[in-house]
Amino acid sequence: MPHVDPERLGIIGWSHGGMITLLSITQEPGTFKAAAALVPVTNLFQRLAWNGVEQRHRSIDPANRYGGLPGDSAAVNATYKARSPIYQIDKLQIPLLVHITRNDGDVILEECMQLVDALRARKANLAETKIYDDPKGGHLFDRQVNAQTLQPENTREQRDSWNRVWTFLDWN
Repeated sequence: MPHVDPERLGIIGWSHGGMITLLSITQEPGTFKAAAALVPVTNLFQRLAWNGVEQRHRSIDPANRYGGLPGDSAAVNATYKARSPIYQIDKLQIPLLVHITRNDGDVILEECMQLVDALRARKANLAETKIYDDPKGGHLFDRQVNAQTLQPENTREQRDSWNRVWTFLDWN
């Protein structure tokens, strides 16, 4: 698109979209200048193990394109590893913002903290992380809306997250 400045392109995603954001910036590092991954899925091995292998496998790979479950073969393991952002951290080359919550009922804290710890240890100069303690809505905290009006709930955490996202993208 001619009106899009490729030097100011960013990407943002939530949950599985956060996973896609993380994989996009590590697999194609020159495409985006900055990224925000909010409550992102980060480790498919742990996601399967902690949340029920069969149930999560159906949601992660409904068409069985991965070729099975971890442990079925080295090729399947390699596919899960390649699609788990936690294993791609060393490829990060652009500024990244990550928001997680302690009360997330979907992407549990233990999964998210692996990413936060890896970023803080190995990519502290590129990554900014924020852990929200107990925001209303947990996994959906920054996307909570009033059911009648469909307007944002406008909680303190929701405002804080969005202000941080827009400021981060503006700076980067």
